[in-house]
Amino acid sequence: MLSFNQKIFLFWDFDGVIKDSVDEKTCTFVSLFKNFGSEVLNQVIEHHEANSGVSRFEKMPLYLDWAGVKVKQLSLYNCFYEIIGAPTKKIPAIKSIVREFNITTMDAGMIGDSESDMEAAFQNDIDFFLRKTLINKSLQSLYKGPQFENFIK
Repeated sequence: MLSFNQKIFLFWDFDGVIKDSVDEKTCTFVSLFKNFGSEVLNQVIEHHEANSGVSRFEKMPLYLDWAGVKVKQLSLYNCFYEIIGAPTKKIPAIKSIVREFNITTMDAGMIGDSESDMEAAFQNDIDFFLRKTLINKSLQSLYKGPQFENFIK
C-alpha cells in the first residue's frame, strides 16, 4: 500500500488539507453574494464547491494576499522549505520545486483534496494522497489511491 510516510518530500495543498477552509470560504462567498439574488448565490456556491482546487485568486481578486497571511497566522511558515501560491499554478510550481531541489519523483508526493491537486501530482509524475472532505465525495469514488480524513488517529 502506498503511504506518504515513505516519501522524503511532500507537496501540501493548503485550503482543505492544512487548513479545513473550504466551508469558511463558502461562508465568505455567501456573505459577499447574498444580496445578488438566490440564482447568482447558488451559482457561486456550486462553482466554488465544484472547483475547490481552483485558486481563490482566479475566483476573487479581492483575496490576493490571503495565502501568505494564513500560513503565517497558523505559525506554520517555518515548516516549509518554500511556499508557492497564486498566481503560480500548481503544475509548474511542483515542477519548479522538483527541479530546484533535485527531487526524484519517486521520493515526492502531493497531499491534496481536489482534482486540480491530483492533476498536479500526476502531471509531475509524483504520488497523490487524497484528503477526504464532504465536498469531494465524487473524487473519492473515482480515485483509487490512498485516501484519509485527517492526520489525527
